[in-house]
Amino acid sequence: MALRYLVVFIIWTVGFGVSAQISPDFPEPSNPASTHWLSTENTVVTHRADLQRVIEFSNELPPGTVLVVDQPAIYPWQLQSLDSMDDNFISVVTDENVVVRTVKREVIPGLPSVSRFVVIIELVSGATLKSRLQVNYKNLRMPSIAYDNFQLPIFIASTEGLKKIDGGVLKIAPKRAAKVSITAPSLLNVGERFDVRLLVTDAYGNPVEHVTPALEIMIDGIFNRRVAPNDTSWVLLEDFVFDKPGLHRIAVRSAGGGVTGLSDVLYVKKDVANRIAWTDFHLHDQHSDGGFTSPALEARFGATHDAFSIIGRESSVPRSNEVRRSIEQGGDLITLEDNIQMAIAHTPTDVRRLQASPFFAVEIAAGHSQYEWFGKNIANMGHRTIFFGTQSSHYSASVSGNAKTALLIPTGKDWRDSLEAGNTYVVSEGKPILISSVNNALPGSRVAFSPSREISGEVYASYAIDKIELFKNGVVIDSKSFVSSSNTGRIQVKLTSPNDAMPWDIPRNGREWIGYLKLSGGTVNGIVADGYNKSNFRRIAVNPGDSRRVDFITWTHGGSSSFLLDVESDDEEIFIDAYIKEGFEDMSQIPKYRAPSVTRAVRLSVNVDALISDAVFRAYDSNGYNDQIEISLVSAEAPRMAKFRFIDTSNTRAGDYYYIRVQGLQDQMIWSSPVYIGGFDVTD
Repeated sequence: MALRYLVVFIIWTVGFGVSAQISPDFPEPSNPASTHWLSTENTVVTHRADLQRVIEFSNELPPGTVLVVDQPAIYPWQLQSLDSMDDNFISVVTDENVVVRTVKREVIPGLPSVSRFVVIIELVSGATLKSRLQVNYKNLRMPSIAYDNFQLPIFIASTEGLKKIDGGVLKIAPKRAAKVSITAPSLLNVGERFDVRLLVTDAYGNPVEHVTPALEIMIDGIFNRRVAPNDTSWVLLEDFVFDKPGLHRIAVRSAGGGVTGLSDVLYVKKDVANRIAWTDFHLHDQHSDGGFTSPALEARFGATHDAFSIIGRESSVPRSNEVRRSIEQGGDLITLEDNIQMAIAHTPTDVRRLQASPFFAVEIAAGHSQYEWFGKNIANMGHRTIFFGTQSSHYSASVSGNAKTALLIPTGKDWRDSLEAGNTYVVSEGKPILISSVNNALPGSRVAFSPSREISGEVYASYAIDKIELFKNGVVIDSKSFVSSSNTGRIQVKLTSPNDAMPWDIPRNGREWIGYLKLSGGTVNGIVADGYNKSNFRRIAVNPGDSRRVDFITWTHGGSSSFLLDVESDDEEIFIDAYIKEGFEDMSQIPKYRAPSVTRAVRLSVNVDALISDAVFRAYDSNGYNDQIEISLVSAEAPRMAKFRFIDTSNTRAGDYYYIRVQGLQDQMIWSSPVYIGGFDVTD
């Protein structure tokens, strides 16, 4: 009985944050139980599935033993046992006497910090060798990523820690073929022959598993060749060439048009000075909290990236390792080939504890999260700082995005040389081309002191460019905007939430935005929201009962979420009423000095005519952070290429650093690594 009361005490003290003491009488077998799935139907990306798994015991367990039904770090939602009509409901079928509860995660010592709550099963009468439990997962939401090693762990709690029950791996299937990812060199010489890699995916970017259809290849709108059906998701095509300089694109479509793809911009010129390698050096397989086996991860990224590294995998080039530590212990850290140290913002790295090095790499984009502030913090300490980005994230609400690192490779060098030199820029999505220099030096360089600094370059993207900003020592000192505020009838709504970490703490959590916009005096003719309907946590639509109202839900973590509305006047002034309901910040991780907070409700009314002169910008306090709403008129014909040139001669000092930030019209971001003028690198 004492053990049973112990568990009840745990539940009663949840609200007070008291940690549990686990039964001291629990035996310590090597494999106390096993589990297997009875059914895995409908385990397809974005579906909801009803799954059952059986737990069988190989040892008798005493009354009061606690089982923990957990979820992986890559799962963005919450398992629960409170509402059978809600998603991810956990229940148990058994002849034994059990109690199923949802409790705060910190109640069970030793659990990884992957969600705010966890489901536990109390074996009130214990378990025998004949005991059998069936754990039901009702309306279990499938991720949008087709993991081939998706684990839903179950633990048995003991005084020696947590014993993981073997089994529980799911394979999540992709949907049907819908898109083609096209990979080709971003920069090419006129007349240079090159290869093209195709990856056939579903609508969410997952490689398909069945025979791919016959495809037609178009170069700048002109038919080039046909590709026969293939029994793998990727195809290598050889012997392409561009005979004329300029910007080019490759399109792919199936015969019926149901599967399509369009490459990023390819820039062809005479005497290319630098090449671009697309990389990601922070990938996780099943051995480092990821949901893929290594072969699946290699197949996925081998078709889209020029170089990548799987954490802890000896065969990866470059070899990468990761240390996960608390802030008090120095924070998280990645090392590449044992000589490049990469600081990570999820648990901010304390660079004072790192070995002296010519530069520190800093991850400023991870998944759908952005941490530019972290890169600036380290650069402002006087360290030469190199920016990196990754599609992976330790943050469960932002587990996978499209960020990556571009390596700029001078003629006669390879990507390893550029990695060692730190010649990088980071993108949030796509493969845009950024060619920039400071006093003729590539991003990531340090050059001799000069009182005059020329920052110049060009950018080519497959999306509309909003603005180009010049940063000096972490502050914007100049910019160039490409989006007119004339009365075009196209309205941009941008929602932003900062996530800077307070001193000696982890970053702020992401936040939700749920609301709607309603027009008076006008109608909505269209919505442009490229980043919305491709995501699990972003949706937007015209309200079916009111054509003047647009409903949306979105999420931000250090960056912005934008959408565009095409509106038409009814021969009178147009007003926009914006409503944001009271919401919440995530509870994926709990900062020490500022707990996740409720976000305030907002109402904002805007006269569209007033936007012709200037955008409407409002900042709202969210328990110490200024969340922002911006409504503006933008051009329907924003450019996709731009050149820039800035000169700085004001208050110049040795050690100043400069970098370029390019913003796309729908939240796409490009950051060049800083260039340092004068000063010196820290070495041993």
